[in-house]
This record gives sequence, C-alpha cells and structure tokens, in this order.
Amino acid sequence: MFGEAPQRHKPITVHGPLSNAPQTNHPLERARRKAYWRLLPLLFVCYVVAYIDRSNVAIAKLTMAKDLPRFDNYVIGFGRACSFGAISYWKSQARCWSRNGARAS
Repeated sequence: MFGEAPQRHKPITVHGPLSNAPQTNHPLERARRKAYWRLLPLLFVCYVVAYIDRSNVAIAKLTMAKDLPRFDNYVIGFGRACSFGAISYWKSQARCWSRNGARAS
C-alpha cells in the first residue's frame, strides 16, 4: 500500500500537422485538412467583421437615442435585419449575374 511506486500515466499524444505522428495520406483526410486551412481564416475574418459591425450598431444606437427618442431596440433591430437581408441578397445576385449573366455571342 505505502511501499508501491506511483503509477505513471501514458504521455499525451498530439495528432496534427505539427506532430511527429505518421500522417495518413487518405484522400478524405487530405481534403478535410485542405478545407480546414481554407475555411478557418475566412471564418475568423467573418467573426471579426461581425464583432465590428455589432459594436458600430451599439455606438450608433447610443448616439441616435438623444436625437431620435422614439427609436427603441425593436426599431434598431428591424433596421439592422433589413439592411443585412438586403446586402446578402445583393451579394448573391451579383455573384449569380457574374456567373450566368449576358454572354457575348
């Protein structure tokens, strides 16, 4: 009981692009890794833009509250939702027309 040596835990193994573990060359694994490296920077940029947008709306609401006292949270949220919907609609339409627009004959 008291004379026993403490048991050692297994070392933690790290698997990933920086580890010394053998990498699998399976096509799905390579595709997943490639997709992660392409999507994660985009998701990070989208997160930063959303944070900046949210803080700008909050600051604008604080300054507009004095000038427009009838603007409450509902009106600000509705306006923000409408502008986001319109912008996403315009972006998708621009992408569609750039791919499928009028072609030179």
